[in-house]
Amino acid sequence: MKEQCQQEILDFHHFFEEWFAGRLPNSDEAFARATVAVGEAFGLVSPNGRLTDRHTLMNGLRGEHSGRSQFRIWIEKFQLQQQHGDIAIATYEEWQEIGGAITSRLSTAVFQQDPAAPNGVKWLHVHETWIE
Repeated sequence: MKEQCQQEILDFHHFFEEWFAGRLPNSDEAFARATVAVGEAFGLVSPNGRLTDRHTLMNGLRGEHSGRSQFRIWIEKFQLQQQHGDIAIATYEEWQEIGGAITSRLSTAVFQQDPAAPNGVKWLHVHETWIE
């Protein structure tokens, strides 16, 4: 499951980069990469402490298509922290460059195995904290 989680983190963030830059078509088919990867009860705690539910997150992502032409994102220091049955907890550093400004955050993600999801794992929860 470690390899599945690591590959999903890399692939999903690559999707973000392509989506935000407008290199993917603004279509339901292209956006399905996001909707099938994220569990129905998904929650994202952003670095500022705000909890965003799945519905709000998906609407926001959909609206950001082509919104960041000078956007780059990369992942470092992936670690599988725990695995119990079909649930895994992973941490990774997410780095972003927007218009020359670089930010970073430490993310903790909870995954569940799901053969229908990309890379065989579904995102259940993410908590992000700024790295200073």
